[in-house]
Amino acid sequence: MEFIKNILKDKNTAFYVALSFAALSLITGIVYIASCLKIDGATVLPMVFMLLAGILFAGLSVLGLTKAGAVAMGLMSFAAFGALLVNVAPYVVGAFQNMAMTGFDLSKVEGFPAIVVSAVLMLVCAISGNVFAYIGFEKKVKEGEDNV
Repeated sequence: MEFIKNILKDKNTAFYVALSFAALSLITGIVYIASCLKIDGATVLPMVFMLLAGILFAGLSVLGLTKAGAVAMGLMSFAAFGALLVNVAPYVVGAFQNMAMTGFDLSKVEGFPAIVVSAVLMLVCAISGNVFAYIGFEKKVKEGEDNV
């Protein structure tokens, strides 16, 4: 318990917000695997990248490399988004081509809401990881105060 207290004692609010985005990346990976694997062409690669994003941020933060963890979270989330596009885009384009003559109805595209939600959450995690790479995570110590 002391180990965790020593890690968290000098962290500011930005660290806890970044930690929540790391948790969001883990949740996104689980949501993706639960909802998108029934879609033709979907693979587990985006899930692996999203789980790595959260684990890398937490692991590097424990080692004191919080900024590197934020960069890793952003890169892994963007890689997951790219893998999602590469794997699922042909399915979506094919579904739209099949509807070209009869009119577009997104309810006929199986799993389309899950694809959109997964893509948006992956982009949110990627953007937040990149933003947090530029933010300081330690509390600022005022002059004359001891950081005990």
